[in-house]
Amino acid sequence: MLGLESHSFAIRSPGCSHIATEPLTGEAAASILRGGETASTAQRLLLYLRRDAEGRLLMGGRGHFDAPQGAGDFAHLERSLELLFPQLGKTRYSHRWAGRIAITRDFLPHLHEPAPGVTPALGCNSRGIALCTSLGRHLANRLINTGADFPYPLSPLSPIPLHRLQRFYIGAGVAWYSLLDRLGS
Repeated sequence: MLGLESHSFAIRSPGCSHIATEPLTGEAAASILRGGETASTAQRLLLYLRRDAEGRLLMGGRGHFDAPQGAGDFAHLERSLELLFPQLGKTRYSHRWAGRIAITRDFLPHLHEPAPGVTPALGCNSRGIALCTSLGRHLANRLINTGADFPYPLSPLSPIPLHRLQRFYIGAGVAWYSLLDRLGS
């Protein structure tokens, strides 16, 4: 192992939680992301949404440090979805899941080359849908054609100061951003 856990630029963050409605039908369903868009809110603690091939509406956003224990751990997302799309009425959910995200200090994805031919891409920061789709294409081209232009900079792996205290400073950051989002600042 390359020691990415303790020397990576990314910190183990609160989780990212996701919910999926049962497949939507009817007029209300047709009014939501009808062109197949992927959307996100403009908050600091953003929410992101898309429709899947079966017509479910999927939403993701901030989660908890610990693994979810039940449906109640996803209630904040369900309330947000119902506030964003009141035309759906009382919504039934078919799936709930959670995972971890990697947050970088500058909130951008990073690429490293700790050894020749090894190029990890880390840190989508829960904002990585567009950036990482582009990054994936360029990274695949880099693997296939080693002489190809590569528009993303490679950066060195470096330790995160006070990494062992991350649970506390991430928790404080989430609380601060949540307050700023509520205040509309």
